[in-house]
Amino acid sequence: MASDGIVRLSKIEVRPEYLDAYLKYATEVGEISLRREPGVLTMYAVREKENPCRITILET
Repeated sequence: MASDGIVRLSKIEVRPEYLDAYLKYATEVGEISLRREPGVLTMYAVREKENPCRITILET
């Protein structure tokens, strides 16, 4: 769990025309967060099977 005792859950919906760019950017930002932000231990992102433009991110 994050050092502040909070689990963060984000639900995001991206317009299809921006999905590839968003996924690339989000991957880069997520990797940086894991390396540099104190207390960020894990970060998971999953896309809905029925609608890949809907993304859920879990951060601990």
